[in-house]
Amino acid sequence: MFIQRSYISVTVNYRFLQLPELVERLERLHHSYRSLLKTAERLQKRIEDDTRKCAVQQVEAASRAKSSSMRWHPLMIRFCLYLRHKSGAAYEALRESGAIKLPSQRTLRDYTHYVKASSGFSYEVDLMVRSAANVDTCSEREKYVLLLIDEMYVREDLVFDRYTGKIIGFANMGDINNHLAKLEASLVSGDTSPPLAKTMVVIMIRGIFSKLQYPYAQFPCCALSGDQLYDPFWEAVGRVENCGLKVLGVTMDGSSANRKLMKLHQGDNTTGPVYRALNPYCNERYIYFISDPPHLIKTVRNCWNKRVMWCRGKIITWDHLRWLYNVDTAQGAGLRLLPKLKLEHVNLTPFSKMRVDLAAQVLSASVSKGLVQVCGDDATETAHLAEMMDKFFDALNVHNYNHGAKSRKSFQLPYTSGEDHRLKWLESDFLKYLEDWKISVMQRTGFSKAEKNKMLLSDETRYRLEMTCKSFIELVQFIFTVPSVDSFLSQRICQDPLERFFGLQRQRGGVHENPNVFEFTTNTQALRVVNSFCHAPYRGNCRSGPSEQQEDALHKPLSKRPRTSSITSDQADSLSMSSFSETISSDIVICVAINAMVADKSFGIQSSSAISALNTAKALVKWIPKNINEVESLQTQLQDILSPCIQSLSSSSTANATVRAKMWSKYHAVRTSAVYLDAWKAFLQKSSASQMETSPMFCQYVGHQLFLHLIKSSCTFTTNNGNCEIPLELSDEEIQAL
Repeated sequence: MFIQRSYISVTVNYRFLQLPELVERLERLHHSYRSLLKTAERLQKRIEDDTRKCAVQQVEAASRAKSSSMRWHPLMIRFCLYLRHKSGAAYEALRESGAIKLPSQRTLRDYTHYVKASSGFSYEVDLMVRSAANVDTCSEREKYVLLLIDEMYVREDLVFDRYTGKIIGFANMGDINNHLAKLEASLVSGDTSPPLAKTMVVIMIRGIFSKLQYPYAQFPCCALSGDQLYDPFWEAVGRVENCGLKVLGVTMDGSSANRKLMKLHQGDNTTGPVYRALNPYCNERYIYFISDPPHLIKTVRNCWNKRVMWCRGKIITWDHLRWLYNVDTAQGAGLRLLPKLKLEHVNLTPFSKMRVDLAAQVLSASVSKGLVQVCGDDATETAHLAEMMDKFFDALNVHNYNHGAKSRKSFQLPYTSGEDHRLKWLESDFLKYLEDWKISVMQRTGFSKAEKNKMLLSDETRYRLEMTCKSFIELVQFIFTVPSVDSFLSQRICQDPLERFFGLQRQRGGVHENPNVFEFTTNTQALRVVNSFCHAPYRGNCRSGPSEQQEDALHKPLSKRPRTSSITSDQADSLSMSSFSETISSDIVICVAINAMVADKSFGIQSSSAISALNTAKALVKWIPKNINEVESLQTQLQDILSPCIQSLSSSSTANATVRAKMWSKYHAVRTSAVYLDAWKAFLQKSSASQMETSPMFCQYVGHQLFLHLIKSSCTFTTNNGNCEIPLELSDEEIQAL
């Protein structure tokens, strides 16, 4: 591989450098020195400030006659929450010892329970996201984010919540998914009792140019399928856009549910992989689907380990790696060709198969060169696979601005242009390599189709590699059209923060690593506050390193739960309802949805999309009572457009995942079609909102509520909870008695 002379001069001895290279080396050292000096000054100031604050807090707490009158600094609260997160008993023992003054656990609970621990979305979490992202003051490029989606196994258990009177632990993927699951159960077995949750599906927000890493929502699930992810995913996109952020893509692993979710957006694309979908909340942007690169490198390694593949007349087998390891270690002590290659790289166990570092070290340039040198011509295709995957992983895992220059690997340099040579390599070399490999295998004679498939990477792996390459190329090209963007680290598309979050969840459990649903949601509340102090588990399956949280965030004020409240949230919602609801019929779903939007606190957020949608709704509230016929005409028109989407569901005798997937796929094609959008545009031009710019957020919100109403009204079933011994919710009298 060609290496520029400037990269060589980073590590070459001084005596071999020419005068211009010596000058360049001196300038780089001077720049590094100034950078280190600024970092040292900043850290010293931070340590002095934090130490002083801690000392002042201790003196003030010791002088207080009543501990309840103490006002703790946010930094101290976060530190105490972190200690309690590690061990509640140890924190209480330290507090009772008197050696240091610490806030009570009741005080800490007021911060961690500011938002009620629950599954799904909430308005309070939206406000916390805006605060964590500094939406009002951040630059335009810092508003671009990705969504990370993954699931974690939890312990099947039921817990009674004495504050809400509910039994927690059942699967709950949202109202419409629960309705469809009960519909399927009523048609198959007749028992509509909800199953116990086995996993928690988590949606995390990660900034592309900011240090935002926020666990946004979680859903308990029993058997996740792609159709169940559709509604939560797009609701998350809409709510995040409503917060003032801009979603560019979603990163997921290679589970079957995630692959099916992507294929729901196939539309007219019947040949290549589905790598993007039009964002219905902003028609100018796409949502790019990305498969997590660390998961991809593991699946390629696993295919290499399990299969005897063939490419262009040569076999690709794991025996070549064993041969290389045996030859390299046969000489005993002394210098080795590949000192990092260990026995755990060659003899894989169920645990070692999950480790990303082992897969990355096997599919590397050094192993590729070792295979050519030791195994000779027989292992050329095996070495070529290792070399191609090494470049692929380097291109999609750039995590540092200096590492590429120090390691003399051009594929690990930060991206500085939408015309980067790595993007051209992915498109013209890597994808062509996969295509040529497939063609060479399919042209072989004397083998069945199943035998030919075993000579290739698995279909799922090839699909995800092609999808990720295409989405990454367009994503980078779009990023460099954003104002003030001059560099990009591709590691931002990986889901390491979500893996780290799961590690912290297991770490909190102590001996039992799998929390139940109630413990998971409660821990999430604490981790949202203490996130900047938490460190990933030592043996976690992601890159270790310093926290990416901003230092200023440690000193930001924390939201605290009030001890008393003059009005409950339910009463507040009822008081905020407009008199508009008294003048409309419940049969006109569009009017009901508009009224719900006006009463929804989420649209009171001060973001451009939320303000535009709310202003449109308020204008229609005044206009609709005198023009109710226009609304009825629009609803009839939209029902005619949406009805074909649910025809397969209403006529099905099973309503299983396949039928539901077809429904959501047709619905997404309709909600982004010109016919659907033109119907809304024509209606808004007639109304009092004609002077306003058409709000995609308003159209999608109201239209989605109409579609959900059509599903529930056309797909009814009889509820049978005869097998459920415990009520899901207590009556008002029972709650009052508690």
